[in-house]
Amino acid sequence: MLIVRVGTVFIASLLASFAMAQSGEFMLVDISPSPDTMRPFTPDPFTLQGPAEATFAGNFIRGIDLTARTSGYYFATSAISGSPTGLYKMEGGTSTLLSALPFLSSAENGFTLSTDGSSLFFTLVGGTPSVRRLFTSTLSGTITEVGPLSDGAVAPSIVALAAGADGMLYGIDDVGDRLMTINPSTAICTPVGPIGVSVGALTGADFDASGTKLYMSTNSGRTYQINTSTGAAGPQLGQTISTSSIAAIPNRNLQTITGTVTLNDWSVSRAGVSIKIELLDTGNGSVLETTTATLDANGAYTAQVGFTGIANVGIKSSHWLRKVAPNVDLSTNPSVGATLTNGDVNDDNEVGPNDFSGLSLAFGSFTGDPNFNAEADLNGDGEVGPADFSIL
Repeated sequence: MLIVRVGTVFIASLLASFAMAQSGEFMLVDISPSPDTMRPFTPDPFTLQGPAEATFAGNFIRGIDLTARTSGYYFATSAISGSPTGLYKMEGGTSTLLSALPFLSSAENGFTLSTDGSSLFFTLVGGTPSVRRLFTSTLSGTITEVGPLSDGAVAPSIVALAAGADGMLYGIDDVGDRLMTINPSTAICTPVGPIGVSVGALTGADFDASGTKLYMSTNSGRTYQINTSTGAAGPQLGQTISTSSIAAIPNRNLQTITGTVTLNDWSVSRAGVSIKIELLDTGNGSVLETTTATLDANGAYTAQVGFTGIANVGIKSSHWLRKVAPNVDLSTNPSVGATLTNGDVNDDNEVGPNDFSGLSLAFGSFTGDPNFNAEADLNGDGEVGPADFSIL
């Protein structure tokens, strides 16, 4: 569960790129179709809110957590019938494989973002001996085993994980039908108490967007609210469809980036020019979040992002090269400006022979001509001509 509050690290998409979540709205993994899909619902009482809004890379999706309505992370743990496996990132409903998993298993496994959204936790069965183990992962997919899950006597069968606003990592044990807290550094589990209902293997759990109400969807398709002080399930809230995991849709406190962008060799107003802003991991350069903004006549822009940690900020626009500002603290609502170099006709972030070819094909054309290419009109005057070649 990703808890959203000012000063806490979390990932999100641009506010305008999705519908705002209703109060208490969740997503569930619908395992009825093939591949699995994601559908919205409210848990109290259980009510489906509409059709599928995203499709996963395959089947056997055994855990999800969300950073926005159709963005977040999930893992697929079984290759049965050729279904793809691995740790995935989803952004706006589009899935990208981050890394392979240490073990594959058709069993249910827990999965959650940490409370601050800076890392992932999940459980898998495997290793020697073959027991259920706790793993952590960076948001770019570097996986580390924490250790075998243990309560000091046995290895609990943790089939669902959830991180609360209290900073605790909770797990649901389907053998003992109990709620447990888990030390994220040692994998040691401490019983909270019996849940009081049969859990079953295909169980999902997550806190609501406030991080204070823990909900569970069981193997039998029933939903409950769980008391995190006693472990006890409240009255049944409804009957779900077949699901393997649930996740709350977060309500975001977005951070604001402002700045001024200079577009080299652009001869007309900058008003209306779109820029792409990428938040990049300071270590490996992977994209943490992407958003867009529109310049005004002075080149000024305002954008909102969800990530509040330190990231490199890349700014790019169509036929200009990307400029990267290193080590920007997004929690401070920073100002990030850039001066962009012109000439990237094919938008591959380099100026080379392919850009020359693209400009040549459009040479002599004007706006409205069949061969006119706006990306080759480097100075923006509505004509691809000698002035554009001089820029390239």
